[in-house]
Amino acid sequence: MKRWKAGLTVALLAGMTGCAPMRQPVAEESVVHTLETAYRQAKDAKESAYRMETASLDVQMDTGNWQREMMWEEGGATYEYIEYAHKDLPGEDAGFTLSRQQENTCLTIQGTRTEDDFLMVSFWVDENTQKAGMAVSALEPLLDVQDGSVRGVNPDYTFEQDGTVIRARLADRARAEEEALNREGDDLVAIKIERDEYEIAVDAQGALQRMKHVVARTYEDMDQAWPISQESTITKTGSFLSTAERAALIGLFDELP
Repeated sequence: MKRWKAGLTVALLAGMTGCAPMRQPVAEESVVHTLETAYRQAKDAKESAYRMETASLDVQMDTGNWQREMMWEEGGATYEYIEYAHKDLPGEDAGFTLSRQQENTCLTIQGTRTEDDFLMVSFWVDENTQKAGMAVSALEPLLDVQDGSVRGVNPDYTFEQDGTVIRARLADRARAEEEALNREGDDLVAIKIERDEYEIAVDAQGALQRMKHVVARTYEDMDQAWPISQESTITKTGSFLSTAERAALIGLFDELP
């Protein structure tokens, strides 16, 4: 369980360290503007589609997987469809989640996509929540966001910019390791962060086009240590659901009791 938990938290929490004032260095104004623009466009988009591929940097680890997300607005609601599978499974064996956001209520269906249909397996309701989307969730660790407002970049990282490409690297590794241990500790005695790096590319309109995150950590308990390293790449794509497929997905909500 400890190995599984550690691997999961790397994907979800790597790089998401806390922000505090008076830390240096401060990113240049152009970096702040570029990242904030990409973040705002991702939040305000009426329709978007992204694909994320994740692979272990250890060739002996078979942990590759992919997921693709499409969000759109229709009939006063926001829909988020996420399809996912292991890299070696054909697309028709993919699982999916479909969420419908109306005000602060989110109804989510989990299912399986076959070659010609979407099959519902379970569903649940979350109150007082807002779906963020893949691009927003990927950018947030690099930003200082308070009450929905961007105050700047996360000072835990150093930034450099080359045209439309921004690179970020964890600045204070020792402090980040301490915070990660406090957050994820349980039976762990140490978390070592060897790498935590981002590369972000935006398009001519300032929207997120591609984002790569490389993270390498070593988790230690009283008996052993185990490294976990992976590379995740998010790429903007075109819409991949047809009008008929969207209608079929929305129709699943009519089947709920």
